[in-house]
Amino acid sequence: MENDINMDIKTLWKRVRPKRQPTSGTAITVDGITYKSQDELCDMWRRHYQALLNEQASESARYDSNHADILCKQLSDIKQLSNSSDDPTNTLLEPFSINEIANTCKGLPNNKAPGYDQISYECVKYGGYKHLTDLYNNIIKFTHVPQVLKHSVIIPLYKGKHKPRNLVGSYRGVSLTPTLNKILEKLVLNRLKPWLAHKDFPPPLQQAGREKTNCVCLTYMVLEAIRDAVFRGSKVYGCFLDIKSAYDLARVRASCEIVESWNKTQTMELI
Repeated sequence: MENDINMDIKTLWKRVRPKRQPTSGTAITVDGITYKSQDELCDMWRRHYQALLNEQASESARYDSNHADILCKQLSDIKQLSNSSDDPTNTLLEPFSINEIANTCKGLPNNKAPGYDQISYECVKYGGYKHLTDLYNNIIKFTHVPQVLKHSVIIPLYKGKHKPRNLVGSYRGVSLTPTLNKILEKLVLNRLKPWLAHKDFPPPLQQAGREKTNCVCLTYMVLEAIRDAVFRGSKVYGCFLDIKSAYDLARVRASCEIVESWNKTQTMELI
């Protein structure tokens, strides 16, 4: 059933996407000033995202105390885990084999946008894995990710849903990170998955970020809960929460400062 659902969704989007009408460039108005040319738009977006980052930096010292307590508690759990026999360190810090990297890369999708270095998944697949294995094993050995793998390019994408195209709020910033860094993250995640599953993470009711689940599965779960409540004569309460500009308002700097204030274990450094 799960395979059929996934196949139907893929087939649906293959048919829908070609029918979408291409859109031309549009002017953006910010504080009464309209930007039209490509250079003007690029400079406007640069200043917009720079302002968001500076706003996060100015608020980093005033983060919510409850948020800080939750993060400290999570860090404390990780630190205790690092000193226990259930620590995933031994698995995470084992050198990568060429076969492990090859199997991970073979499952990567094609025709995806690369990062600033223009290295795509196809380049990695047909370029061989020996040097890639050496790179990742040195990262594990020194528990240090090169800074060049952390740079990203931010692309504004139109949110759709008939939002006004001339407003900044109608666009979502998407970061294009280097392919080599995304592959490393996938390798680490693959090693963490068995341990996370043993810890029941993510929770069974969560559909996002879990294999063999999607919105269709979640819809069936919600409908079944409603039918069960109606059958028993119970009331049904629904709550739909959508946080406006959730990522833009997230205090990333504050969270990083809390993490950096702890004595990291080798595992935490790699993660």
